Amino acid sequence: KLLAESIKIQMEAGSQQLLMSPEKLARINLEAKAEKYASEDYQVDLRNLVEEQRIVSGIHDTYGALFSELGYDRVISNPKRNVSAASLFKDLVLARIANPASKMASRDMLEEDFGISLPLDKIYWMMDKLDHKAIQRLKEITYQNTLNLLGGKISVIFYDVTTLYFESFDSDELKKCGFSKDSKHNQPQVLLALMVTAEGLPLDYEVFPGNIYEGKTLIPALEKISQKYNIEEVILVADSAMLSEDNILKLDSLKEKNISYIVGARLKSLPAVLKKKILDPENYPELEPGYLVACFNHKGKKLVVSYSSRRAKKDEQDRIKALEKLEAKLQKSKNPKSHLSNAGYRKYLKLEGESKIVLDEDKIALDRAWDGLLGVITNSEMSPPEIL
Repeated sequence: KLLAESIKIQMEAGSQQLLMSPEKLARINLEAKAEKYASEDYQVDLRNLVEEQRIVSGIHDTYGALFSELGYDRVISNPKRNVSAASLFKDLVLARIANPASKMASRDMLEEDFGISLPLDKIYWMMDKLDHKAIQRLKEITYQNTLNLLGGKISVIFYDVTTLYFESFDSDELKKCGFSKDSKHNQPQVLLALMVTAEGLPLDYEVFPGNIYEGKTLIPALEKISQKYNIEEVILVADSAMLSEDNILKLDSLKEKNISYIVGARLKSLPAVLKKKILDPENYPELEPGYLVACFNHKGKKLVVSYSSRRAKKDEQDRIKALEKLEAKLQKSKNPKSHLSNAGYRKYLKLEGESKIVLDEDKIALDRAWDGLLGVITNSEMSPPEIL
């Protein structure tokens, strides 16, 4: 009934622009019929309501003013000559602040919620104006705004990367198939590296080919940002994916330029002698209840390891869930290959006899010993609590 009523309203309206969507009008009509509003005094045919005027306030007033005040109206070159492109760029930015979505969805939202009609081909035409020079202006404006908010000094940079895939199967020099964080391994992607302050404010970003290993992006991105901007002293913070012997050597060479680092450590990959020290509770003074900290020397670097009782509880719960799933899989399939090929489960399994797969209790106990532990390697002079 709802579908039929909405189609009927749409057909009757013809080319007339309705104030509400046919579906919404149909629902109102059906509800009215169900409740049997009999009074003639209050009967209104909603299909006859037309929009006379619309006043939009909020996003465009507030963020529109900030957009100009922060200098983003200068991103498109020659904005006075490229009035249409500059206006389109601003509308799209404000639409994404209001409700982040694709360009097509943003176009629809601007029309429905703000009364701004933008032809889709004009939006894509505007994107051509965002060339290399425009992007550089965008980055410089953003960096300067961040610098102004932080009183002219940036001391900590957080660095991480993600992959962005394309709804396509055609590769080029930038779009390439690689390890996809979206599990779209057969579709080309790019690698996006983002640098932010400790407060989460953006500093810069770089785009790399989709088949590059993320650890290899760190040094080029850091060198670019140090060349472009006058940064007095920086502590780079990154996860263990960025930790390689080559990266550590190059980061050490940047110490003269006042760039130091705090990088996540792969504790289970460290030498056996050092792992024994890390697992010894006697080496951990208590920083606060349920939180212990130890500091070790590893190849002349400071290895700071913390133990958190809350983190240990989470690690235990995660393992219990994984083991429950694994036991259920073992019950369903006795085929060893179906389990040994799964890297996520393999560490908890062992082959018993020639073909029987069972849980390896020794490996589970070994894994449990690392619950709650987190390590970082650094060449910073700060104290362990400051580093953490």
